[in-house]
Amino acid sequence: MKKVIIAEKPSVAKNIADAFKIKGRKDGYFEGEDYIITWAFGHLLQLYDAKDYDENMKGWRMEKFPFIPDTFMYKIKSDNINKSIPDKGAKKQLDIIKGLIDREDVDGIISATDFDREVILT
Repeated sequence: MKKVIIAEKPSVAKNIADAFKIKGRKDGYFEGEDYIITWAFGHLLQLYDAKDYDENMKGWRMEKFPFIPDTFMYKIKSDNINKSIPDKGAKKQLDIIKGLIDREDVDGIISATDFDREVILT
């Protein structure tokens, strides 16, 4: 069985792969005998905007705040140019990560990212 290591960014994934002497690079990850090393790049997910929870929050008026949802939700980060669509690169990398985690030969996940307030996987 293999472990998936999720690194902060591609350069860190490459450093980890080098440390394990893994040379097999695929689309979005490195794969060795015991480990699969993939990465995020910046933030792949973002919190929903207030307007995503409630259409009435589209217009910003102070009397509508504070707005605290019952449950915080996440979405794929928005495209840099067209904020109304998901970023294609972020979606592709999330799909790669999910595909690796769901593999039959994977029995564990290791987070090798910065330990900040952000949550990567729950």
